[in-house]
Amino acid sequence: MKIGVSDASGKLGRAVVSELLRRGADVVGVSRSPDKMVNAFVGNTKTFRDVFAGYSA
Repeated sequence: MKIGVSDASGKLGRAVVSELLRRGADVVGVSRSPDKMVNAFVGNTKTFRDVFAGYSA
């Protein structure tokens, strides 16, 4: 199952992504902090894909 998680590099998002990966889900994480994403999920490239989104107000 493929699941999208917004703010995947935030405190709650990291916990959710980690649990989903542990359960074998195919996770797509969306974040605006590429450095945090890379550090948090290094080595999970088989089931984790990252998407970096920027925005301006």
